[in-house]
Amino acid sequence: GPAIRIGLIAVLAVIVLAILLGAFTRVEAGEACVVRRFGDVRRTLSPGLHLKIPIAEDTACFSTRSLVYEVVDEASGSNADYLDYLVDGVTIDGQPLSVTYTVRFHIDADNIGYVYSNIARDMDQVTERVVKFHSRAEVRQVVNTKTAEELYLGGLESVSVEIEEILRPLFAESGVTLDFFEIKRPNFSEEYEQAIEDKQIAIEQADR
Repeated sequence: GPAIRIGLIAVLAVIVLAILLGAFTRVEAGEACVVRRFGDVRRTLSPGLHLKIPIAEDTACFSTRSLVYEVVDEASGSNADYLDYLVDGVTIDGQPLSVTYTVRFHIDADNIGYVYSNIARDMDQVTERVVKFHSRAEVRQVVNTKTAEELYLGGLESVSVEIEEILRPLFAESGVTLDFFEIKRPNFSEEYEQAIEDKQIAIEQADR
């Protein structure tokens, strides 16, 4: 009867509308998306409204903004996008220490097809597989070549630059741009820090 016909038309209208709506995708400012057709990357979308083939095509999006990965002592007070626990290490003269640092990074829109196909499926994986993986390993290794006194009493700017120069090409191999790296003053055992302070006081008193 007519009621069934109207019902069928309504159902068809909903299906057609759903398909048409599926033909559009919006890319937000500060991100870029790859279009996959049955799983294969076909093209990259910049911010704005785009057409895609419903059902056959879907998108995976990445941030193109500068993001911050921070290794911190206490999570409180940090506005980083990704927070992680301290890196433990040992200096060349055998002092155990823990290190905090900050990495700022981004992905260029031109690189997201490569990143998606070869490295990671989303920003969390990019952070885990590139930023965290390389930075934690290299920080530990570089700290291992310094004396405790060198790290405790200053000179951290040159250490930051040294690590940054190691990390930049490692990130670039994975399609990620390193914008900034900084190591903070490491924490040593209380006994060691007290011994260094006492030594400094003794030097100052001798100078007087």
